[in-house]
Amino acid sequence: MPGIVVQEREPFEMALKRCSKVCERESLMSELKKRQYVEKPSERGKKNKRRKNGVI
Repeated sequence: MPGIVVQEREPFEMALKRCSKVCERESLMSELKKRQYVEKPSERGKKNKRRKNGVI
């Protein structure tokens, strides 16, 4: 897990920019997108049926 050290009088915007660069270099955002939850079509259909019947 990358981390940054914020200097005493460093503006927040500069620290945020450095943090985003580090995350980009470590390719964290692409890894997060790969690991997002994916709902199967069969699960989606079951959930829709339950909604229509008023179960949820």
